[in-house]
Amino acid sequence: MRISVFFDHVREACQQRGRGLADVLNEVRSYGITALECSLESLAEDMEGRRALFAACGVQVSCVYGMYDFANQRDPALAYPLIDTASYFSADKVLIVPGFVELSGMEERQAVRKVGTPAMEQMAEVLNALCEYGRARRVAVTMEDFDDARAPFASQVQLAWFLERVQGLGVSFDTGNFLYADVNELEAFQLLKGRILHVHCKDRSLVPNAGETPKLTVTGQRLYAAPVGAGCIQMEELLRRLKQIGYDDTLAIEHFGALDQLAFMKQSAQWLRERL
Repeated sequence: MRISVFFDHVREACQQRGRGLADVLNEVRSYGITALECSLESLAEDMEGRRALFAACGVQVSCVYGMYDFANQRDPALAYPLIDTASYFSADKVLIVPGFVELSGMEERQAVRKVGTPAMEQMAEVLNALCEYGRARRVAVTMEDFDDARAPFASQVQLAWFLERVQGLGVSFDTGNFLYADVNELEAFQLLKGRILHVHCKDRSLVPNAGETPKLTVTGQRLYAAPVGAGCIQMEELLRRLKQIGYDDTLAIEHFGALDQLAFMKQSAQWLRERL
């Protein structure tokens, strides 16, 4: 398995430390991190320049992600640039966040278990077309358990609904996002394990980090960023189960909101390397 990290974390570390992008990328590479999770926007800023920089620093693009509004827009061509960009950077996967639905506060807890809504039906229709487009370019399309009740794919039940209806769709299994929907991550793994193509290694802390804005779950629990292995998510057991099913792809370090991204990356990479 290879270890990747979100490119946004790298760029934030540059701001936090007052250092240049190539300098931080080279340090991140020294931690054993060999790939990057990149938003379409961050690559589209300078495609040729980014590709040259990544090659010079010895890192690849593991996955390209983008957010869309397919609950209201039925045109799959809106996401073709995402797949084309992944192909340009020799990434074999994209992560699509296909849209959101507006809710009142009282609906949030129930919303993460709703399936078969008109918005979901339309998203599935578009995703089928995008999976076909991706197959022709050898780029797999995935979805994740997104930590927002407005995303009708926040729970494992909702993701399973999409998997049943979208041919070739894979899962980017985010270890820390099921807690948002009040779902046990091991139960989610059991249901989704046959379609996992990518893994986001996100741990969560229940202990407040001074200066950090917490993520509130549907039950009102406060979640804070944590290096991989240092929080409340059952990371050790999830890694064991991934090995058991023969998963041998990317483990993507993720800790949005961390106040010292570089320190978190170093600790997360070390924890993962010790267990691979």
